[in-house]
Amino acid sequence: MRREAAVEHLTVFRLGSGGPMLRFDAVALPNRRSETIDNISADIFSMLGVDEAKTQQEVNQIAQNDLFRQLQEQSRLIKSKGNPTDRS
Repeated sequence: MRREAAVEHLTVFRLGSGGPMLRFDAVALPNRRSETIDNISADIFSMLGVDEAKTQQEVNQIAQNDLFRQLQEQSRLIKSKGNPTDRS
């Protein structure tokens, strides 16, 4: 079932029973640093940074794992054989 309704200035509705609220404005808003996050302190963005040392440690841990090495070798073998579905 599809229902349509006119969307007027400052119309607010929710996407789904627990979804986000959307508000439509008839006027353009000034450009902001973020169009999706409002009322958030710039200080909190430092928490979103990537810990490069931890990332490298985790990459090394994965790369040294026997399962990873086996998968890598299988990948090399498959690539060296070419794509079998291309053979006519």
